Amino acid sequence: MEFRQLLQFYEVCKQGSFSAAGERLYMTQQAVGKSMKQLEDELAVILFVREKSGVSLTPQGQYLESRCEKLFQFIHETEDQIQLIGANCPLRPKILVPQAAAEEMETNEKLYQEILQSPIMSCMIEPESYEDRLSERDVDAVIQTSPSQNSERMSYPLLNISMCAALHESDHSITKKEMMLRDFRNRDIILMESWKQSNKKLLRSFQEQNISLNSIQYVKTMKDGLKKTAANEGIFILPERDFKMLDKKGTQMIPIKKRSFSLNLFFISRKKDPCQREILRVYEFLKIRLLHF
Repeated sequence: MEFRQLLQFYEVCKQGSFSAAGERLYMTQQAVGKSMKQLEDELAVILFVREKSGVSLTPQGQYLESRCEKLFQFIHETEDQIQLIGANCPLRPKILVPQAAAEEMETNEKLYQEILQSPIMSCMIEPESYEDRLSERDVDAVIQTSPSQNSERMSYPLLNISMCAALHESDHSITKKEMMLRDFRNRDIILMESWKQSNKKLLRSFQEQNISLNSIQYVKTMKDGLKKTAANEGIFILPERDFKMLDKKGTQMIPIKKRSFSLNLFFISRKKDPCQREILRVYEFLKIRLLHF
């Protein structure tokens, strides 16, 4: 459960508008799932009462607000206990993190803290990803930048990031605020060459949308992709965060709907072993923590 997310939502409920809180509610539901349902009902009543009564809450609203405050007090106490138990647990899972993945994580403080400094697992950083270590039982899981190709491994996407489409600055043929994959039909598409193997999902999605793979050209670097876009040679698909950091001269950007396609940045791989419950616990913990990265 994402405790901070719940608290943040509750604070919005106490002082914000219904629309702002409604957006928070959707995000919170994504983070905590079914356990949010009862709390959702109670907070919805509080919001409704605040909207209708102006400044003060009705007795029912005050009662519900009091219940929620007690609930959040319990949540905070529980979180402290989880942190304490995790920090002192002798059975903390051992996670191997390749140096390249660790360097990527270190560029973001939140990512670094939630993974490399997590109290519920022990991370070991090494130059390369040694999947054989899983077979030797030396480590419980490996964090990788692509899913494992070994049939004896199970890989879970750990963090996905938003994608965007870079177009020539004079291209006004697409007026949408967000693009979907079908919007790329009959367009020249530019992708990273490394995605041929690591992002086969995107290529399959293109084929499902009747987009010819012959219309795709590949580049080795993102700078090359943006140069081609600036020269009006096609639409370049890349992570939104990378577009913001690169030279955007001669181009414009349209976000791609996350449900349409997003890029998995890391995967956590383990052996096909139903007894490794601690790994699944770590995985769920990290997925929730990184949900709104």
